[in-house]
Amino acid sequence: DGEFPSDLFVNVTNTGDGGNLTIETKRLIAKDGGQIKALTFGNGNAGNVTVKASEFIDLDGFVLVNDEIFPSGLFTKVERGGKGNAGNLTVETGKLTVVNGAQIASTARNASKGGELNINATDSILVSGSAPNATLLSGRSGIFVSADPSYTDALGELVPTTGDSGNLLINTGKLTVEEGGTVIADTFGTGKAGELTLNVSELVIRNGGLVRTGSLVEEGA
Repeated sequence: DGEFPSDLFVNVTNTGDGGNLTIETKRLIAKDGGQIKALTFGNGNAGNVTVKASEFIDLDGFVLVNDEIFPSGLFTKVERGGKGNAGNLTVETGKLTVVNGAQIASTARNASKGGELNINATDSILVSGSAPNATLLSGRSGIFVSADPSYTDALGELVPTTGDSGNLLINTGKLTVEEGGTVIADTFGTGKAGELTLNVSELVIRNGGLVRTGSLVEEGA
């Protein structure tokens, strides 16, 4: 009905910790906003997500819901109001493509910590392209760990992010980041950015591709 993208998810909405989500297959395709995720909106910690696809994982595109971009992809996140920590995200495959605004991410918010993001692709990884009108924070194809920006709650109070981002580890034969694609470990709050480690035989960054780690406290935070 255009209100929600297709999902496989384990979410926390109260005090208990979330369960884990594990997928084992030969091939995984998520497109047009399809997501696999473990989120926490409450006091409990989000579960871990493990995806093993022996041949390939293809994450492609996004969907617009009420003018908000929902990228296809794999996620562990702390959402607005969540006080638990994000789970870890592990991806194992032969070939990984993240294109046209799709994403793989583990993100922190509030005082909670982000999860660890580990990717092992024996052949190659391609991160390429973006959604129309993409910004640094939204719409770009990406693999990232981040402590997200502050937000304003229902009472009009600014809620800063003080938790640390997780770490990002990528092992692959060839990593290509191009056409606005990103590989990032950032913090937009007062916590620490995560470590970004690339173990690759060949690294290609071209045509607006971005690989970065940084601290980017935004104005007003």
